Amino acid sequence: MSDAGSEAEGEAAPTIGTYEGSRNEASERHGEGKMTFPNGDTYTGGYASGARSGPGSYRWVKPLAVYTGEYLEGQRNGEGKLAFPDGAVYTGRFQAGKRHGEGTYAYVNGDTYSGGWADDARNGKGTYTVSATGSKLEGSWEKGLLNGNAKVTHADHILKATFVNGQPELPATITFTSTSYTMKVTDRALLGQSAIAVGGAGGDE
Repeated sequence: MSDAGSEAEGEAAPTIGTYEGSRNEASERHGEGKMTFPNGDTYTGGYASGARSGPGSYRWVKPLAVYTGEYLEGQRNGEGKLAFPDGAVYTGRFQAGKRHGEGTYAYVNGDTYSGGWADDARNGKGTYTVSATGSKLEGSWEKGLLNGNAKVTHADHILKATFVNGQPELPATITFTSTSYTMKVTDRALLGQSAIAVGGAGGDE
C-alpha cells in the first residue's frame, strides 16, 4: 500500500492537492501541515524540506486505511501502526515504506504474528498464533515462510522439525503433552496439515 500521493510532482503541479501549514524560506513544506489530495486522501503531520518527516498520519479514502507513525524523507520509517482495508492491523517498525524490523500483525481472522519482518514479509525469529485452535508456530522465517528449526505447539502435542520453504523436513519429532512421550516421525501424513499450511503462508495483506 503506497502513500506516495502526488507530492513528488512538485509544488507547481496543478493536481497535487491543497496544503495548509508552515513553510521554510525556500517555500517548501516544512514543519507541521496538512495535505489534502485530489482523490480525498489526507496527510497530517511533520514535513522537512518538502517531504513528510517525523510523526504523521496518512488516511486513504478508497479503500479506507490509516497509517499513524514516523516518516523519514517522505516514507514510512520507524515506529508506526497501519490499519488495512480488510481490518487487519500491523504495529511495529517500518523502513523505506515497508514493514521491516520487529512488529505484530493482527489478521482479520484473529490470527497474529509477532516477530521479525523484512521488505513487508515475515523474516527472522517470530511466532504465528492460530486463533481458532490456539496452535503456535515458533521459529525462523524467511520471505514469509518458515525456514530452519521450528516448533509447532498444538493442544495435545508439540511438533519439532526443520522447515524448508514452509514445509517440514523428515525426520521430525512429536511429543505428546499428556504423557511427555516423544516419537520420531518419518511419515509426512502424521505431521498435521494445518500447521504446514499456516507455516507456508506468504501473504499478509
